[in-house]
Amino acid sequence: GNTSSNTKKSIISKTATDYSRGYDLFANGNHIEVVVRPYTSNNRLVFANTINANTWVCAAFTYDGSTIRGYLNGALDNTNIGIANAAIDSNGTMLYVGSRYAADANLTYTMSGRIGVVEVYNRKLSNNEIYSSYQTYRGRFGL
Repeated sequence: GNTSSNTKKSIISKTATDYSRGYDLFANGNHIEVVVRPYTSNNRLVFANTINANTWVCAAFTYDGSTIRGYLNGALDNTNIGIANAAIDSNGTMLYVGSRYAADANLTYTMSGRIGVVEVYNRKLSNNEIYSSYQTYRGRFGL
C-alpha cells in the first residue's frame, strides 16, 4: 500500500469481536507490523526495514501456527518464532481492507492511503511463492 501519513493505518484485518482470534497487518509509523490474536508481546512482528510515506511497498506475512514471517517487496524481512496461544481461524468474522474491527471507532486505524492488491490464502506460502506474487504485481506500482 501507499500510506499518505506515517501513523497507525490498517492494511488488512480479520479479528473476532472478542479479539481472541484473527490477525492485523498495519503500518505503524515507518514500520509494518503484524499482530496474530490473541495479542501478546510474542504474537507481534515488527518488520525490520522502514517504509516511507507516499511510497508503494509490497507487504506480506505468513503464519504457520508457530512463526510469523514478514516480507517486504518480495523478500523475507523479519520473523518472530515461538508465538504463544495464537489462533487465527476467525470464521464468521468480516475481512477488513483498509481498516479493522474495533469496539471503539477511534481505533479502526482507517487507511488514508491506497491499497493496490490483496491476496489471502488458507495456507502458508513459501518464500518463492511470496516472491513470485511480488514479481507479478510490482510493475503496476513502479517497484
